[in-house]
Amino acid sequence: MARKRFSTPICCGELDNWLTIRNTFEDLNVIRDGILTKRSLRSLNLGFIDWWGFTFGRTLRVNRVVYYQGDISEKCGWMNLIVQYRDNMGRWVNVSELEIASEGGEKPFGRFIFKFNTVSGTGIRIFGEPKSFNGYTSIAELEIFYIGEDLKIEPTKPTNLKTTLLLNGSVLLEWVDNSKNEFSFRILRKEFWQKIYEEIAAVGTNVNTYIDSETQPFRIYNYIIIAENEFGLSEPSNESAVFSWPPLLGDIRISMLALLAIVFITVIIALLMKTKRLKVEFIREHRM
Repeated sequence: MARKRFSTPICCGELDNWLTIRNTFEDLNVIRDGILTKRSLRSLNLGFIDWWGFTFGRTLRVNRVVYYQGDISEKCGWMNLIVQYRDNMGRWVNVSELEIASEGGEKPFGRFIFKFNTVSGTGIRIFGEPKSFNGYTSIAELEIFYIGEDLKIEPTKPTNLKTTLLLNGSVLLEWVDNSKNEFSFRILRKEFWQKIYEEIAAVGTNVNTYIDSETQPFRIYNYIIIAENEFGLSEPSNESAVFSWPPLLGDIRISMLALLAIVFITVIIALLMKTKRLKVEFIREHRM
């Protein structure tokens, strides 16, 4: 819901925008633009606490927050991170039964999932202490999940799943996100001779790409994608298959069709060169 018009992003301290220091609504829109890796924000709060969040133009029932951190360094990070909501009296109150799960939390743009008992309020924020004195926290995206009619049904299944082989041996997956209420997408894979798919990864809300780097050469892999929310799983996407090969020239995107085109062009060039050589020899023989 981060991109809803009735949500206003908030933070503690000023924003370090690399060249300038400011705290404007336009800058804070970074945390709700749906883009994870192109830009992030850092706070320059000189105090001992920090927060990032949203206030709402209405009362919402919330039970989940997903936080994507931005860049990380020795001075960047959290201690004692919690979630708070703003009650109808304007007070910020800690949520109860908080559970935190981390996916890639030690890396830039790592994902943190906060689950807690449902609260009703006019704002929500992650709240904690920078891990070092005069340190800072960073953020790339903050997603708030509220309970509404659209969350009472399973998500719509993803479609148009495509797999592309990369020259480093990895497989790029791309699909169309048709749902508005998913919490995550599950990526499942099997080899062509296997009957059962195995889950190999999960990605967050509104994500529609994934790179599978855990592949072996000379295998045929089949993939499907399934959307998930609190009420269940979607139907699986279409199945997409790819044939893997050993790493070659690095992370350059290339499809099987492109590979076949390269082979075809190479054969044509070889035939043309051979034809030209035969013509030259034929002319020489006739001149003699």
